[in-house]
Amino acid sequence: MRPGERTWRLLGLVLAGGCATAGKQAQRAEVPAQPVQEVTPPAHPAGISARARRLFEEANAAYAAQSKGGTIDYDGLAQRYREAAEDSPAFAEAEYDLGVVLQQEGKLDEAAGAYQDALRRKPGLAEAQANLAWIERTRGHLDEAAQLLEAAVKTRPAVAGPWAELADLDMSRGDTDQARAMARQALARDPKNGLAYRVLLEQALGSGDDDMVKLLALKAAKVNAKDPAIPFALGRLALKKKDNAGAVAQFKAALELEPGYEPALIALAQLAFDHQDYPAAEQGYRHLIQRDPKSCSAHVDLGVTERAMGHPDVAEGEYRSALQCDPHLTLAYYDLGLLYHRQKNDCAKAVEFYRDFISKGAEPPPGDHPVFAALQECQQIEQMAAQQKEEDARAKAKAPGPGGNAPAGGEPQAKGAPAAAPAPAAGSPPASQASSSGGGGVAKAPSTNSPDAGASAPDPAEPSL
Repeated sequence: MRPGERTWRLLGLVLAGGCATAGKQAQRAEVPAQPVQEVTPPAHPAGISARARRLFEEANAAYAAQSKGGTIDYDGLAQRYREAAEDSPAFAEAEYDLGVVLQQEGKLDEAAGAYQDALRRKPGLAEAQANLAWIERTRGHLDEAAQLLEAAVKTRPAVAGPWAELADLDMSRGDTDQARAMARQALARDPKNGLAYRVLLEQALGSGDDDMVKLLALKAAKVNAKDPAIPFALGRLALKKKDNAGAVAQFKAALELEPGYEPALIALAQLAFDHQDYPAAEQGYRHLIQRDPKSCSAHVDLGVTERAMGHPDVAEGEYRSALQCDPHLTLAYYDLGLLYHRQKNDCAKAVEFYRDFISKGAEPPPGDHPVFAALQECQQIEQMAAQQKEEDARAKAKAPGPGGNAPAGGEPQAKGAPAAAPAPAAGSPPASQASSSGGGGVAKAPSTNSPDAGASAPDPAEPSL
């Protein structure tokens, strides 16, 4: 699987915010998790003033009304929760709800601060631990996320949510046995826990237990027939069995349940690309980006598609959009290098991008990565072009002047001798390599299985399932 692509672990789920009232839910893309339990302060809380209580209840009522209307005033709600929390330092629930609203608004750093403050006020607030764990996970701090979830499990062992989130975290870290155990713990506490079923489906798909996948899909459908992750898992199973038509049908079924379900959109676009239906793939990736502007890696896949369609300038724009969206998406540098190397015949620029890819990633690419062969090829082309330029300069210096005499110190050119061959454009391969460098042509499918003809380094792998 090429780096930077949408991973199948992205099941397009959301983690509900678990505000204190009215079933508030935060759309938290990228990291699936289970809704946390609602937090309701006691009827007669000690240390909480009547004013703080009133502000808190007003904020809850406003949230409920705004949710029905489809427009939420996050700043106004945050201000009310903040005032309630500031009025009564013991009011942990108000600080927690402030964190949820900030998280819904995408202000993760501020949300994390609110959750930490809520935990200082009430160390046993498991919901704050779970939501803070989600933020740490999105930051890539998996150990910190695990510690927070383990603390939540100890604080509220009867609550299924943190168990399921631990299962999902373990699955993302590759510990499938522990993930299965945690998912079962979650189902023992809540037989309808959807995230636990998704983890078990993922584990069964990964282990190749096809019958278990079907059985779990049936059980999960009884719990929640509207969960798009169920037909999506069955579509993956069909794809594994080379049943493309069946896979397409299941992916479309997932989209019928949830029109913006990202994994199904990605899968359909990928299938179109695999069958060289580039216009359909392009439409799919553009639809995905339109639905979720934060789908940064979709820009890379769209760039690969545009390159396959012979649109190098559009492809370059998509690669640059990917880097603007996520500077850590260094795969785009590799694709930019290949674009300049293979299609724009500008090895000087390609070498810059190849070096960016090698140096700017979180970890250096493995020694057998094709970027090193591509870099070496471009450096050889640049060296040969420089040598040819020097030879042309020497030949020009020896050429006879206007009067037919050679310049001082030069040898006269023999009568009838052919003129020196023109030097190739900078970055162009020498004539002996013109056919092997791919010229400016476009491979029918930019795939590791179909690189540019004879090129020593393969084209970028196609966006992969």
